[in-house]
Amino acid sequence: MKNISTNIIASIIFGIIVYLFFTLMYPYHLHYQEQYQLFLITGDYFLSYLQMPGGFSDYMGGFITQFYFYPSVGSIFIAILLVSLQQLTWKISQRFNKTPLYYPLTFIPSLFYWALLCNENYLPGGLVALVIVMMFIYFTTQIKDGILKSVLSLLFVPVLYWLAGGAVVFYVLFSALMILFLSTRRTTQNIFIVVMQVALVISLPYLAKVILIQYPIIKMWIGVNYYSFPNTFPFYVGGIILLSISLPIIMNTLPEIKSKPQLILAIQYLIIISAGIFIINKSSDFDKEEVMAYDFYSRMRQWDKVIAMADQKAPSSPLSVSCLNLALAKKGLLAEQMFNYYQNGTGGLLPNFKKDFTIPMVTGEIYYQLGFINTAQRYTFEAMEALPLYQKSARSIKRLAETNLINGNQALASKYLKLLQKTQFYKKWATAMYKAMEEPQILMRHSEYGQLMTHKIQNDFFFSEGEKDMMLGQLFTANKKNRLVYEYLMAYCLLNKDLNHFMQYLSLGQSIGYKQMPQSFQEAFIYGWKMTPQKDQKPIPSFISNKKIQSANTFLSMMNLPNAKEALKKDYGNTYWYYLQFRN
Repeated sequence: MKNISTNIIASIIFGIIVYLFFTLMYPYHLHYQEQYQLFLITGDYFLSYLQMPGGFSDYMGGFITQFYFYPSVGSIFIAILLVSLQQLTWKISQRFNKTPLYYPLTFIPSLFYWALLCNENYLPGGLVALVIVMMFIYFTTQIKDGILKSVLSLLFVPVLYWLAGGAVVFYVLFSALMILFLSTRRTTQNIFIVVMQVALVISLPYLAKVILIQYPIIKMWIGVNYYSFPNTFPFYVGGIILLSISLPIIMNTLPEIKSKPQLILAIQYLIIISAGIFIINKSSDFDKEEVMAYDFYSRMRQWDKVIAMADQKAPSSPLSVSCLNLALAKKGLLAEQMFNYYQNGTGGLLPNFKKDFTIPMVTGEIYYQLGFINTAQRYTFEAMEALPLYQKSARSIKRLAETNLINGNQALASKYLKLLQKTQFYKKWATAMYKAMEEPQILMRHSEYGQLMTHKIQNDFFFSEGEKDMMLGQLFTANKKNRLVYEYLMAYCLLNKDLNHFMQYLSLGQSIGYKQMPQSFQEAFIYGWKMTPQKDQKPIPSFISNKKIQSANTFLSMMNLPNAKEALKKDYGNTYWYYLQFRN
């Protein structure tokens, strides 16, 4: 009893660690997955999944994923599933070997699946399917009546196929392994049952194909969407399922050691814990987690948190830098502080379009905040259409509702809002917006939508990806009080090292009403002024501080040093001059 109690405590601790990992260390991976599905709480939606083999597992995976909206809740489901897998592995092994000596080994499949879930492309539906298979194996091993067991073993195959898809293969494989390694008598009846199970497993996908003619046969064989990309065969998942069904049989072959059992248990736990730390650490991608955090905070308009992240650790990827620049601009700090952080050119301000489902989503957020409503809408469509599983995206649907509300397209906005009203976590917002749509004054008074209605270009125009400065100029011309767009226009010129256009556009900022010319503007102006031939130089304006001019003189004089890049970095690394000279 003492060993059993200790082992139960170990399972509880394992569940808590899993929960804390996804809640505290990996929450943005959960947010990332949640935004790329649209889980509807309707009977039709449920039936659309149930008609497919493995659809129930997919549905339950989607049901869990919707709770990733709050990682502290979604992590509970992950912990429960992984602990359930461990407990089922243990319960099945107890059917053949009562000793609790090898209890730590039952954590191995759960550890490996935890490692898989660290990859944002592995979906929880696969883990649900594995748990369902293990549940059916457990129920089968508990039946003692031979005839009843044989009958149910056959009936379970089509049921399990429809619930967990192709994972039913492993249920049949377990039956075969039992006969080979655990059965004292390989009776004709047992062999016949396994043969019939194999025949069913082979025939069921082809029968399903006859009913669901529009789907490829490979879909009928695999069933569950284990991975975000349907053309990727889930070999790793198959390996973990094989390990899960084999482990109880392997444990039965291990010797019973009666001397020093506590020491044996302690050694096993030490090995499992050490291996677990190594595996999870190798499987985790905290660089991606950081980019996902930047995107999430931008999506939620938590600009201070974006800047706080950058202050703690400078971002380096184009997507994270673009989120930081947007946050600085929204807080009115872009022109003043942008070169306090790493800048990687115009790609870190307005990333170029790429036909996938991540970059257009992030870039579309920037265009939306600037007031390019139609461009943001197009990017959102492109991102959603590029989703590999051909699903709808809750984030995309919400953005399409917003862009159509701002554009006054009530019919389209209503269509998207009605979809969101059928969700768990977007329903409240959708209902509020649906009511606001009926009273335009409410939208006009909205802090975000009202401003974007004012800032957007009223006339249609062709958006040119290769002339972003011209596009920003057109948008600013539509509303010369739009500081956000003006600073993006100037920042684009600075990051592109285009001082000619910067000098041309500088006078447009008079309508912004700066109390003091921002640091980066002063630095760019001084450099441009000093590079102008003396005969063409005009008197330097009063908004340029003498201190800045002296600093520029020192910087230029030190440019002749052989190690100028390193010598200047300490005092001038956060200036536009340094970016202009030393950053590609």
